[in-house]
Amino acid sequence: MLYIFKLAVLVHFYATRDTQLSSYEKYKLAILFLNADQEAEGIRLLKCLKAERSLNGRKSLFVLGRVAAAKRDWNSAINYYNEYIDKYADQNSFFTLKAYSRLIDAYWARGDSRKTVRHHAEQLADIVNNISDFKTQFIMANDLRRKGLPDLASATFNIALAAAKDRIAKDKDDYEKIETRFLVARYACRMKKFDLVSDYADHALDSIKNLNFQHYSNERIERINYINAQTHLWLAQAANAQQDYFRAIAWLKTFLSRFPNSSDAGYARCMMGRAYRKIGRTSDAVNILQRIQTDDVWGKKARKILKEVASDSQ
Repeated sequence: MLYIFKLAVLVHFYATRDTQLSSYEKYKLAILFLNADQEAEGIRLLKCLKAERSLNGRKSLFVLGRVAAAKRDWNSAINYYNEYIDKYADQNSFFTLKAYSRLIDAYWARGDSRKTVRHHAEQLADIVNNISDFKTQFIMANDLRRKGLPDLASATFNIALAAAKDRIAKDKDDYEKIETRFLVARYACRMKKFDLVSDYADHALDSIKNLNFQHYSNERIERINYINAQTHLWLAQAANAQQDYFRAIAWLKTFLSRFPNSSDAGYARCMMGRAYRKIGRTSDAVNILQRIQTDDVWGKKARKILKEVASDSQ
């Protein structure tokens, strides 16, 4: 209802003006049309804008691809994302990568051959590997993994890892080193490179212990605490994935004792309950799972596991 009201106000305002609408105004109006379920008018404006070699023209082309994909119009989505890449490959690497990633998803969804999808994935990997931002490389390595292209994913991850190592070696700021090690541990866990998780996460935690917090702002300290908490979870996840349930439980206990009010506490207790169940300590599993009293996804998972445990004991 709010979008419809805003749309009505803007349409009235623009209709009473003598001057032609600017690109920004057209784009803003188009998005309001889309949000107010006036899709045809929104798409008409975006199609007019996409011909422009401007920021709003670029954004319009990306949105058109997204709208087409949402409607499962894969041919149109592919055409829009291809046009985006052709026009803007040399301008904004992050959104070019997003367009390429969504293009690959559209090819998969349309049912194209694996050969076609792999060809485009290789082009994506070439773009990623020429980017100096190792964070973006890690993100795209994980994306390639999820798309079922493990060899390309691993190659891209290794390039990112080499850049991250170089950054750690050259960086004199302890905080920046912690950020980089945290990033490596995070994506190493997703790529199932568990030896790297342990190495980089342990180094990050050791560095945090030695930090002089007086040198940092409250915002930076909050970020360090977040890294500290999440690193414990990455280590627990890595141990759990390797079926080292005792080590996973130890990390989760430490996490819950140090960060009892974390938004991930339910997730941690759920993982711990499952780990206890795996090693046959059913009473401990029940005890920790019963402490999840929320109605979120982890509360629902905990209640489901508790029912399974009750069923097993009958």
